[in-house]
This record gives sequence, C-alpha cells and structure tokens, in this order.
Amino acid sequence: MFSCTIFLSLLFPLAISAQSCGTRCALYTLAWSDQFDGNAVDTSMWNYRTGPRLASYQRKENVEQIDGALIITQKKESYQGLNYTAGGLISVPNFHYGYFEAYVNLNKGGGWHNAFWLMCGNGSKTVYTNTHTEIDIFEIETSKPKETTNNMNFWLGNGNRARGYSSAHRPGKDFTEWNLHSALWTEERVVFFENGKLIWDYTFGPQAWTHNYMNIWLTTVANAAFRIDDSALPSSMRVGNVSYYQKDYYLTSSTLCFFDNPSSVNCPSNAGYSETGSGWTTSSLSGYTKNLSTRYVTGSSNAAATWSLSSLKVSGTYDVSAFIVVYSNSDPKAKYQLLKNGQVVQEDIEIDQTTGVNRWAVIASNVTMNAGENWAVRVKASGVGSIRADTVKFIRTA
Repeated sequence: MFSCTIFLSLLFPLAISAQSCGTRCALYTLAWSDQFDGNAVDTSMWNYRTGPRLASYQRKENVEQIDGALIITQKKESYQGLNYTAGGLISVPNFHYGYFEAYVNLNKGGGWHNAFWLMCGNGSKTVYTNTHTEIDIFEIETSKPKETTNNMNFWLGNGNRARGYSSAHRPGKDFTEWNLHSALWTEERVVFFENGKLIWDYTFGPQAWTHNYMNIWLTTVANAAFRIDDSALPSSMRVGNVSYYQKDYYLTSSTLCFFDNPSSVNCPSNAGYSETGSGWTTSSLSGYTKNLSTRYVTGSSNAAATWSLSSLKVSGTYDVSAFIVVYSNSDPKAKYQLLKNGQVVQEDIEIDQTTGVNRWAVIASNVTMNAGENWAVRVKASGVGSIRADTVKFIRTA
C-alpha cells in the first residue's frame, strides 16, 4: 500500500494528504516517478510537447523546474503565427495498467486548457495512424476553476474519434490550489479520483477499445473558446510530482505500443516474446483486447512461443493465465508450461484451442515469486492444426 507525499516548501503552501484510492490500490508498488527536484527537466524521462495546438504554440523554452516543481509557463507572446505560447511534457516510457497520480496547481486567469492525461506519443503530434485510446485523468478549463472533466476517448487511425465518454465534476476544490489527481486503470475499468475521493468509475473491458500502452502527458494550451485573460499573464501550470504504480504484468505476442514508427519505441508488452520453429505469421484473429494482432503457425510439432518476464520487480504471490484465441483449425492439444529461471515448474497444461470461446485459461495459481527471478510461460504445438499465441498475464494476489 502506498501513501501520498506531503510537500512542505514555499511552492506548496498547503500540505496535501489524501488516501490515494484506498483498498483498491493494495499491492500496487511504485514503478516510476519524478519529483522534479533537479535543476532541469530530465530528458531521459521526458519529451517536450512542441508545435501548435488550439490558440497557443507549445515551446520547450516554456518548461522548467524550480524549487521542486515542474513549471509550464503560459505567455502572451507572438510565435509562429499564434499570439500565445505554452508547453508540456510527455513521458519517455509508456505504461499499461496501473495507478497514476500527480499533484497539480493551476493558474489563475481564464482561457487555458490544462490536462493530466494518457495517450501514446512523444509530443510532436497528436494524430497517429493506429487506433488507440486516450484517458484524461483531468481536463480543467481555467475559466471554470472549480470544475474538472474526466474523459475516455477512442480514436481511429485517421485523427477522428470513434466515440468518447465524459464526466464533469465540481468536487468543491479550487484547482488553483494544490490538488491530487489520480486514476486506477485495470483490465476491466478506469476509476478516477480527486484528492482520494472517487468521482467516476468507468467500465472499460478489453474489447470495448484497444488497451494499448500509453505515455503520461502534462500539458497546458490556450483555448480561444473561452476568453483568455491577458491581465493574468504570464502564469503557469505547476506539477509537484507524478507517479505510476504497478501490480500486474501483461505480456503479448504483438506490440501494444502504437506509434507511426513502432520499431523506434521500446514496448514492454512484447519485449520478452520469442518463437521457435519456422512459419510463424501474424493472424487476422484479434487477441484479448480489440485490434491486438495474434501469432500462429500451422502443422509444426516443434513450434513453441515463449513469454518471458525477466527480473521480476516485486516479490509476491501470483496467478498466471494465458489468453486462448479459439478457432476451428487451431491446435486441439496445445501444451502450456510455467518456467522459473529457465526450468519447468508447472508441467504441460493441455488446452484445446478449437472449442469454446476466447477466454483466459489459468496456467498456475498461488505461485510464490521473488524479486529478481525470471519467469516465463511457454506454449508448445502438438503438430495438429495451428498453434496460436496471444497474451499471458501475471496477476499479483498477495
């Protein structure tokens, strides 16, 4: 269980204490964070948001770290044909299921669109050729300083939105003060919190839209849809810290990192996946989440696929499952194994990939795993039909 950091500096006039997301977040541990306590942005952790968006041009020069906080400055400034400048940061690593939080203090003065959100990308653009999901942990218009909006946006690969869902809230807080904004994303839902209080619980199963890896965005842009208060400029969006907590591990046979050039991105989802035997190819059958490609090979008795979880981060008790993609010509006797440090610890679990419905199948339960150990799931072909490989998951239960 993790607790919230309390800030006690001149930039943090109020000590913030929240209960995060309560028992929902039991077993989650810190996997990545930035306290912004250096003298400059750590470019191994962040990319800058650049270019035009709405009524402002986003510039690297508008982003700095001062006294333990990230400062994104909003200016009345003519640049590249626009009358305002702002900026933002996008995390270099991309993330999947987990708990995300940030302490944020917003500017006074209307006309600015501030956000803490999740989407694939590096900040140079916001339109990608793959379908993908966007989770807005908060969007706040400074013209409405006591209202926050949470959004789920499902994007097509042409810049158009397939559909979106929003929930607006007035939690009684002034967002020009320091507040904790957070969200818990799991395989079945996204739960949004303000200062530890649940404000929206959105059901989001893996077939609703693509559960792709996403980057963390901290951004502010001028929004001419509201009157921009020039008298309040320059002003700033300030972030005290941002953190990501993880509990479970999902490993896929195909990438869940959707960029225009995915080969340039280190995607954790399929980094440990490997195949033996010739003839493996990509299937048109989707995997556990919408638009996820799967892999298969036909008629090879020596074919196998392996999902490797190298150097486990956190000790605990885990359940291990594999997603079974069902098709009539699949392997009726696919054999699954669990391996620890290269040695088989769970002998062949035979699963018929031809009958039933697409589903998770348990490979092993209540397995004690220690930090630093290497764990893997392997599926072996029987030589009959097509052996199929999609996703395995390690779910921490204790």
